[in-house]
Parts: sequence; structure tokens; C-alpha cells
Amino acid sequence: MNDKNREEIKKVLIESEELNTPFYTLKDLKVELVDYPMNPYKTIVNMALQTWRCKGNKWEELSPDTRFEIVKLVLQKKALPLALEHPTFSFQISHIDRSTFDQLARARIGIVFSSKGQKDDMLSDNGFVIPTAILGTKFEEELKIKVLECKILYQKMYEAGLPNWCLRSILPMYLEHNFMFSANFMSIQNLLSKRLETTEQEGCVAFSILVREAIKEKFPLLAEYLRPACDGAKKDLNAVFNGFSDIIGVPHISDNRQPGYDDSKYNAKHKTPCTDIKKVEQLIGKHLPLPSEYQDYTWETLPVDDKMKFRED
Repeated sequence: MNDKNREEIKKVLIESEELNTPFYTLKDLKVELVDYPMNPYKTIVNMALQTWRCKGNKWEELSPDTRFEIVKLVLQKKALPLALEHPTFSFQISHIDRSTFDQLARARIGIVFSSKGQKDDMLSDNGFVIPTAILGTKFEEELKIKVLECKILYQKMYEAGLPNWCLRSILPMYLEHNFMFSANFMSIQNLLSKRLETTEQEGCVAFSILVREAIKEKFPLLAEYLRPACDGAKKDLNAVFNGFSDIIGVPHISDNRQPGYDDSKYNAKHKTPCTDIKKVEQLIGKHLPLPSEYQDYTWETLPVDDKMKFRED
């Protein structure tokens, strides 16, 4: 490694000690797809058919529309599903809060997270994400003042020589916490099936919609199978996703996306869903399809870019 290499690495690693606190909303949340397979469909087809006949590459013997039908069978769980563990996607997530990261990072199987350190890292110039429910209320300015007071105290303790690992004790949960993650398609399906439910907090829902949209830009067929769990079950799951709901009730009512929720039975504390999906969609500029809006692609209606992948040798 030469001096030029060292200087470049140092430049991207050295953190600012300047006190700076930009405020963000869901409108600033950014999900970037940074790495993905060139053609996941080819491997999905071959893995789905691998059990039969001693012939390795069966893709080359199939017509493009037959390849498409096989992938659909896998996505619909009518063929061996293990092929969905092949396609792997990597994302960079920016301007998200630590509270939301803590929820998302509970996923474990088939997924790996890499996030900003909190022990020795400087947090002086981390931003802060304002929850949508507080935007425009009388509490917004008061919240900003309190956040800035916390950051000022953080800086004072740092300048007094206290170690970074204890300085974070003063910082709030909605402090900006950027991260990366890499996961196979089946793991993303499992993650989004839960985090697209509006019983989740808004950061999780917004993140999930944007991940779905990022995959949709490259592989529309795959994205159509990234849905809230209630859509797959065709019934409301608000009570299911809130543990001990039959004993202690639920925090929020359902969004009534699917039938089956009985508010009188579960005695919701808040008479609104945890996440206001309309506000989220407005802020991030993306729409989560309703159950009636999914695209059941046929070979004839499949978008051209996706269709070209099935035509590859």
C-alpha cells in the first residue's frame, strides 16, 4: 500500500468533530441498490429443475416463455423454493434513524448488516429524523431545540475528554444511523412481508417500500412477490403481529387492508394505524400496491427488460 492509498482511506474514515445537526424527514430517506445479480432467472430455473434428470444446464433447452413460467411457479411456491435463496441484493440506506435500524436489524437468516459504529465513532455531525406525526405540530420546534441541546452536551463531554462510548448516552433514538445490508431474495421477502405491515413504525414501512421499488426497477417480476404478509394470508394480521393481543390488546387499530380485524375485541389504545400509509407514500413519492393492484404478469405483459433476460442464452 502506498502513501496515496493511505491518504484516500484516511480521507473517507476520518470523522468530523464539528457540531452539526441537519434535520431529516421520511422525504430524505434514500435506498440505493448497489449490487445485484445480472440475471437471477437463469439460476432460479436451473436450481428449480436440478432434482430431475442428469443434465446440468436445463435453461438452454427451454424456450424463453417456458423459462418465465418456471420462475413464476417458484415465486408462487409451487416448485422448489430454495432457488429464491440464490439472488442476492446489496443496499445502501441513508438518512434513516437508529430506532428503525434496530427493528430491521433483528432479521438474521440470509441477511447481513453493516452500520455506522457507535463505540469509538464521532456522532457530532449526525443528523436527526423527525417523525411524521410531529411534523407541523407545536412540538416540532421544541423537539429540534431538545435535540440540539443533547448534541451540545455531547460535544461538551467530548471536549472534556470523556470516551465516545459513554457520550452516546445523551443522544436520542431518532439520531441518523446510516447502514448497508445484503440479503438473498427469500430473506428480503420475509423481511418485507412483516415490515410492510402498517402495524410497524413508519421508518420500517417506508424503507420496505423503497427496497421493493429498487428491485422493481431491475426485476419487475420479482418485485410483484414482495408483499405485506396480510396480502399473502388474505386476512388481517394486526392482532398476530402484536404479541399477547388477546391478553393486553393492541397498540393501534388495523389499516383494514384485509378483512378480519375486530377493534372491539382487541381494545386498541390508538384509534389509528401505527403508520399512516398515505402520508408515507406522499413523503417518499412511492406507492405500495393495494391487494387489487398487483400485476399478475404473463409472458405477453412482462416488461421488455425483464423479458430480455429470459431470452438470454
